Amino acid sequence: MAKQIKFEYKGKPYTLEFNARTVKEVQNSGFKKEEISDKSLIMLPLLWHGAFLMHHRFEKPEVIEDIFLLMGDKMSLYEKLVQMYEEPIEALIDEPDDSVKVDWTASW
Repeated sequence: MAKQIKFEYKGKPYTLEFNARTVKEVQNSGFKKEEISDKSLIMLPLLWHGAFLMHHRFEKPEVIEDIFLLMGDKMSLYEKLVQMYEEPIEALIDEPDDSVKVDWTASW
């Protein structure tokens, strides 16, 4: 099951989630996980806005910012956002079950 953050804001339900496509978009916008502590004022908002892309792509940026200002326990929220962001990356490099795995060899 995919990692999601769900909440309601002004009567509208929201689901935040990442997939491979939205991770690429966030990376293309300049997000670098390893720079969160050094450039937190840049990286954390990129991650927050990126979490809306999968299900709420056309939400206005000012609404996304308003929601963030009202979110409680922001440190835990960012930890969960990072875990959600990492999930599609981990899926990309996960090993398949032996029963379906394609074996390969290199010629050198």
